[in-house]
Amino acid sequence: MVLVAAHHYSPLFFASMLALLSPLLALHIENLERLKVNLDEIVNIHSNGPLPDETGEIIQWNQAADPQQAQGWSWPKPKDYSELPAGSSSGVYIIQPTGQQTIVVYCEMNREDGGWTVIQRNHRDTPVSWDESRSTYKHGLGNVHTEFWLGTEYIHQITRQKVYHVRFVIWDASNNMKFADYNLFSLDDMPQG
Repeated sequence: MVLVAAHHYSPLFFASMLALLSPLLALHIENLERLKVNLDEIVNIHSNGPLPDETGEIIQWNQAADPQQAQGWSWPKPKDYSELPAGSSSGVYIIQPTGQQTIVVYCEMNREDGGWTVIQRNHRDTPVSWDESRSTYKHGLGNVHTEFWLGTEYIHQITRQKVYHVRFVIWDASNNMKFADYNLFSLDDMPQG
């Protein structure tokens, strides 16, 4: 069936499609499956999402955009939430901490006090088992859209880049929010053993 359909399209069509898809197929995202993320949910690689061009300027990649600008998704990936363009929406983003693998994180961008990289989210009546192995905690668990732990390894990779601020947010049974802010947040690498 595919071979029959191939006769109806020009070789240029298939070459163009392969050129557009090959960088995405080659993109390795370290924790994509572990945090149950689909590629179409990632804000900064979605075909209708903003992409920086080779100069760092944001372009809108759609049928009207020059495919040469979006080709390869080789744009510099943000190192953390602070490198996302002003006005970015909250959601799942690809980041690449300095010298590390590409990972997915949830960035909360709808706060009046700036953006945040969410490292854990869980609810009172959680279906997630938090009784997990050391390796699981190192590499993360859960679903980035609902309840998850990013992973000590990835938190370490992010926080070793610069000085970070952490906020713990807790909602009580009456849905009242309390929070605690701490400066100078970092997480050391997990010792082997």
